[in-house]
Amino acid sequence: MRKLMGFVLIVLPCLVGAMPGALAQDYIKGGGDITIRTERYARPPYSSATYYIYEQGGAIVCTKLAVCNKYDECTTRYDSGFFKDALDADEGEPSGTTPAVVIPRNKMAKHVCLTKYPPRRQ
Repeated sequence: MRKLMGFVLIVLPCLVGAMPGALAQDYIKGGGDITIRTERYARPPYSSATYYIYEQGGAIVCTKLAVCNKYDECTTRYDSGFFKDALDADEGEPSGTTPAVVIPRNKMAKHVCLTKYPPRRQ
């Protein structure tokens, strides 16, 4: 019974989502600020691809790709490090970008990319 309770206490927070956020917070301490910037590419017909690029200390931690159609129906993909789809790589320069913005520490757990691929300490 004790083993079962110990297992439940370890696994339950992971299933609820509390543990990955805590792990991301632990990795971030001492590793510098994490920033997010975006690159947007047009995709015909009436679609767009937005890359959310997470960086720490000049290195790319992970990339989120959201491809949305004109009805705002989106598919999302997460990759460790940098990723660019072949359709967008062939296009060249993005049609729009945003500058890097520091993510506040209390918002880190809300970023799925950072919980799936936590940044490493420097």
